Amino acid sequence: MRLIANGIRGLTMQFPAELLNRLFRYGYAFTLQRDGALDLVQQACEKVLRNPPADPLKLETYLKVTLRNLYLDGWRKQQQYPLELFAESEHVVDSEQSVEQSFINQQQLELLLPRLSPQQREVLYLWAVEGYSTSEIAAHLDEPRGTVLARLSRIRSLLSDLPRDAYGVRP
Repeated sequence: MRLIANGIRGLTMQFPAELLNRLFRYGYAFTLQRDGALDLVQQACEKVLRNPPADPLKLETYLKVTLRNLYLDGWRKQQQYPLELFAESEHVVDSEQSVEQSFINQQQLELLLPRLSPQQREVLYLWAVEGYSTSEIAAHLDEPRGTVLARLSRIRSLLSDLPRDAYGVRP
């Protein structure tokens, strides 16, 4: 199934359903709301129809960057853009392998997501869902690898702070 959208000046572009689903999951990682994610995907697709990428092979990357920028612009306009301060003494994960051996179950995820900033949710999404390495995430976000490692470290710290049940096991 493909969504075909008619653009400006007779331009027609096809967006494969798989691509739209990936964009929806990416948008949901930011908003944690179905409607908000759908709105972001719609706005990103509209922008791409107005100004398509020079290289059609980079359509997904172009759409993801557009979606991310739309989300950040929306936060700035509402003056609710979450400021994330980095403490100098904060522990950073030492190796990529220790992070990639982590496992988060569905219940933990439901408790964890509301506690994460949008930037942390984006890193978690790219790492856990898309399977990016920390180096790939850093390149994708155009940020230092240490920043990505620090965010993953904070995520792991928040995960370890989640409540435990009567048997000492996290729900």
